[in-house]
Amino acid sequence: MGLYLLFGLVFGIAFVIWWHKLTDESAKGTGIAFRIIILPGLCVFWPIIILRLVCRNKDNV
Repeated sequence: MGLYLLFGLVFGIAFVIWWHKLTDESAKGTGIAFRIIILPGLCVFWPIIILRLVCRNKDNV
């Protein structure tokens, strides 16, 4: 469980810095408060978000 959340935290930080704009157009231009709010959810649901990113990239190719 600890490794799961640790990886989720690492992924979540990377996501809020670089990838949050790729999954939702309305996330563009959001501030630090929004990114802090979504970080706990990213730590838990990171496998779903990764699948969403991978499927989105396959559809754009």
